[in-house]
Amino acid sequence: MLAAMGACSIVILPDEASAARAECAEILAAPASNCTAFDIAVPPGASDLKFVQVCAAIMVADPRPPLLIVSTLASMHLLPAVARAQRAARHLIRGYVLIDAGHGAPVADPSGESWPDAPVFLVASIGDDAARLHANLRGWQVVDAEDARDIAALINDLAHELAP
Repeated sequence: MLAAMGACSIVILPDEASAARAECAEILAAPASNCTAFDIAVPPGASDLKFVQVCAAIMVADPRPPLLIVSTLASMHLLPAVARAQRAARHLIRGYVLIDAGHGAPVADPSGESWPDAPVFLVASIGDDAARLHANLRGWQVVDAEDARDIAALINDLAHELAP
């Protein structure tokens, strides 16, 4: 599948508990969408090797770089492994979008030497003070969106803005 001209391919990481993520994936992957989105799925349930399943599913989906990676805060622990796998495949990541900020700051922040390797955008709504503070402390950009349609539109816009 080819990415829309002048846009990043959008790779949406799994999180079976997030309604906002499911709605965004449905909107972005719809045939009427003007972007190319890959809704990555792995078998449900906790696994110590979930990052391997996610990286393998991305490889099978074969998105055309550059990539915009979308994750919920609950799944952001997968991002360093995804970043390493994409670097190994020589796929350029142009940014990360973190959604579901309404649940507060992430429990575990995977920031370190290998991640983030591209700009991070936290999608927040009014009142997400803990998430906003966490993002500001790390130099991540905070963008406002209230519902799944707004979030999907924001992701679509970022996919076009971040493309080389």
